[in-house]
Amino acid sequence: MVFPHRSTYLAISLGAFLAWLGIKAQAYFKKTVPQPPTQASLILAAMLGNTGYLGFPITLAMVGKEYFAWALFYDLLGSFPGAYGLGVLLAARFGGSIHNHWQIARPILINPALWGFGFGLLFRQVTIPTVVEFCLEKFAWSSVALSLVLIGMRLALLKSWGSLPQVGMSLGIKMLLVPLILGSILPLFGLTRAIAKIIVLQAAMPPAFATLVIAETFNLDRDLAVTALAAGAIVLLVTLPVWLWLF
Repeated sequence: MVFPHRSTYLAISLGAFLAWLGIKAQAYFKKTVPQPPTQASLILAAMLGNTGYLGFPITLAMVGKEYFAWALFYDLLGSFPGAYGLGVLLAARFGGSIHNHWQIARPILINPALWGFGFGLLFRQVTIPTVVEFCLEKFAWSSVALSLVLIGMRLALLKSWGSLPQVGMSLGIKMLLVPLILGSILPLFGLTRAIAKIIVLQAAMPPAFATLVIAETFNLDRDLAVTALAAGAIVLLVTLPVWLWLF
């Protein structure tokens, strides 16, 4: 059986690899190499998708509740550890402040998002008092709101769309090539039409909010990250009907 999180790992790995090839091609043909922080932002935008905030409501609306578990596991067991595990590792490596293996492992080991996810799984059978559950829910929504505020602040500081040509490469990989390749090979694993549609829709989501959060934390190319988020949301209006028609 092909589990949804394995599809996520394939999509993340494929996006990162194609972005790396794009950077190498740019260095070969244009004789220019982006700075390491910019390279990291390009790769993150190509590999991490907004499978939660956008992916969940879109898959619910387009496919329904019957197969929604596939979208849920695609995000929780795939996109989430991919962003705050591999994404943090990549950002720490390209951020310029890493000099040994401990410094590479440390950002992952102290990552509160991964600790919270682990504790949530560990205590999932424990009954939480209503007051605590209420506070945790409000805290979670506050985090989402703060992420949106951060994006708005970065958009306000954006002086130009000079990063758009580079962003175009990442968006082309993330929202066109990766879902097309993934959708083409899913029938080989015997997946039904509805399940294949969910996986393709999740893979075709624009760059995740986590790309900007990680870029802020590790001093990557913030302008490129926020440009990718804004442009990706616009591109989705065009690509979403295409994927629904194809699959």
